[in-house]
Amino acid sequence: MKKLIELLSHLPATEVLSNSQDTPSVDLSELIELEGGTAPSGPTSWWVKLALDLDDHMAWHVVQELAFVLNSISVTERLPTVFMPVSPPPYLNGGPAPFLSWVIEPIHPEVDPDEIAAVLAERLPQPPSDLSQWARCFTDDCPIPALEPDDDELEPEDDE
Repeated sequence: MKKLIELLSHLPATEVLSNSQDTPSVDLSELIELEGGTAPSGPTSWWVKLALDLDDHMAWHVVQELAFVLNSISVTERLPTVFMPVSPPPYLNGGPAPFLSWVIEPIHPEVDPDEIAAVLAERLPQPPSDLSQWARCFTDDCPIPALEPDDDELEPEDDE
């Protein structure tokens, strides 16, 4: 878990709020059974909760990258994780800036968070703190430096 939290703490516009190691887990099994459901068996799983600075232009780039890697990297390489927004009832609290957060959690309890950290380290822009590696814009008012294409990429290949 330490590797995952360390990696996430270096992402732009992101703050790690809490995680399953630092926050005592609530045993929901009794509540689930009272509601007529069946509580999952096996060890308690892990999770990490993040806040994104919605005033930072990089926030949605981070959401896009994490959603892609954690939710749907490819049809054949799906990670056993979910990256999703969570919120208390908006009608009781207010807008998304102070109350919307994001959670990463595994689909199966045996998933090792260090393995997820390794995949993220391979797939996310590197280094994570370098904003120029995070996103490319195609507008003139983009706050992120544009890529200059290589001359070789612009010339068509000869098929001989």
